[in-house]
Amino acid sequence: MSRQPPLSPLPLLAPGQPFPPIEQAWPSGSPAAGLLAAGGALDVPTLVDAYAHAIFPWFNHDEPVLWWSTDPRMVLHAGEFRLHRSLRKTLARASAGARVQVRFDTAFEQVMHG
Repeated sequence: MSRQPPLSPLPLLAPGQPFPPIEQAWPSGSPAAGLLAAGGALDVPTLVDAYAHAIFPWFNHDEPVLWWSTDPRMVLHAGEFRLHRSLRKTLARASAGARVQVRFDTAFEQVMHG
C-alpha cells in the first residue's frame, strides 16, 4: 500500500493577493486534486490573471472561492467536436425548461468585455 505525502496547507488568499504557483496545487490522488487556493476575489483583474495562468474558480454562494489548476486540463478543439445524438437529446430536454437556455456563439464580444 503506497502512502500519499501529506498535503500542503491550502493557501487562503486576501483580495488582490497573488496566486501561488500552479505547481503547488494538490496532486492527483489527493481528495481534491488540482485545488490550489481559497478566497481572493472574483473581480475582473483577478479572473484575467487566473485564466492567464490556467487557474479557474469554482464557488458556491456564502462559501469562499476555490481556485483550481488541474493537470491534465481538458482542451476542446472546436473543429473536432461532434454533437452526438445522446448529447443533442440532453440539450433539447434541458432547454425545454423555462430556466435553461443553450446558446452557441451568442454575444461573444460582450461576454469577453464583461
